[in-house]
Amino acid sequence: MGLKRKKKKSYLVVVDDLGPTEKAVKIPQHKHCTSCGKAVPPDTKHCSDACKAEYESAIKSRKMLVYVIYAMVAIMMVALVLQYANF
Repeated sequence: MGLKRKKKKSYLVVVDDLGPTEKAVKIPQHKHCTSCGKAVPPDTKHCSDACKAEYESAIKSRKMLVYVIYAMVAIMMVALVLQYANF
């Protein structure tokens, strides 16, 4: 038995404790901006150029932080090896 994939629908139906007179609301498919969280079309990641620049800046700082952490770990390892190498 194989898994069957359903065709992606173009709308998301939101049902939240509907009463007898209320109807479900259809929301068009969308993503959220990676910087501010606003709804954007599914084929984009950012709502504006300012959000894109902010996101790229944040990614650059995270990468730099990761490099600094790796460097600190390497320095600590070298320090430990040198400390125990001199009996």
